[in-house]
Amino acid sequence: MKNIIKCIALVGILAAPFVIATPALAQFQNVGSIDFPTSASGEAQQHFLRGVAILHSFGWEQAREQFNAAQQIDPDFAMAYWGESLTYNHPLVSQMDASDPSATLARLAPTREARLAKAPTPREKGFLNAVEILWGDGDHVDRRVGYMEAGVSASVGYRPASDSQVTIDVERQSLRPDSIGAGSFRQGTWSLGGK
Repeated sequence: MKNIIKCIALVGILAAPFVIATPALAQFQNVGSIDFPTSASGEAQQHFLRGVAILHSFGWEQAREQFNAAQQIDPDFAMAYWGESLTYNHPLVSQMDASDPSATLARLAPTREARLAKAPTPREKGFLNAVEILWGDGDHVDRRVGYMEAGVSASVGYRPASDSQVTIDVERQSLRPDSIGAGSFRQGTWSLGGK
């Protein structure tokens, strides 16, 4: 009888990590789908799209994994670094330490000018410029406002419901002290740009 109890206890201990981890993994299985054309294609683009969808579901670590996978496939894919840098932006909880996102951007290229040169389209340069502002110098509220404005500029001329608009809505909510809990986020299908 003691051996049976020990065996059941051992199985429970060994299975616990899988039982506990399953809900955390499952919450990012169905995060919706997006249409966000970039200069990348194939597998790098698919990891990027999945990363953006998870990012908008506040799955920062899981999104970072997707952006890193895109970077491994295409090390010069500027938007994958853009996405990874945004995984460190937690606007609803005011975590604005720029060291990790700055290191992410530095992996793309050592200077802002060199990074912007790796973005092949004006739109991608605009998005990259927006995170350069977000993670640059100055007051964090001013940087966030500058980031929102740059995101709007990057989206001008593209289909509605761009990624910058989704992100800007979250940023705007976070800048209002009375907004905590005022918004709601849910799974959906987003069209994130393209002419």
